[in-house]
Amino acid sequence: MAKNCSPNPIPDNEAWRIFFDVYRNLPELWDENCTFYKSKHRRQKAYAKLLGIYKMICKGATHGALTKRLLNIKRCYRREMKKVKKFENVGEKYIPSLWYFGLLKSIFSPGASMAETSVESDRDTSVGVECCLMMMTIGRMNE
Repeated sequence: MAKNCSPNPIPDNEAWRIFFDVYRNLPELWDENCTFYKSKHRRQKAYAKLLGIYKMICKGATHGALTKRLLNIKRCYRREMKKVKKFENVGEKYIPSLWYFGLLKSIFSPGASMAETSVESDRDTSVGVECCLMMMTIGRMNE
């Protein structure tokens, strides 16, 4: 991982919440039904947007560090989802230990798709990323 990047659990803070929100609004990175999922150019643009946010969390982050972190996040989510289903099968309730489980449920749940809105969300996402970056920069200046 890049310098200053910790593979430790993800802390519950505003920067990570913004990261997950931006990720959710980039369906070309996770939604196989998205018309742009197979477009290398669109995926690269989406990764660049997400990397901009990730660099605010992890100074010196690279594309490789970002993709590695995303794979780790997906693995953790799937592990927790298996536990949820296992407990449901025996009639019990399991409360996931990941604070961001609910944020990712709309992305990784079966049937989750934003393909219909991917064209509209592209415009909204670029504005959202710029606003997030400005908010985070202002927050750091005030520290």
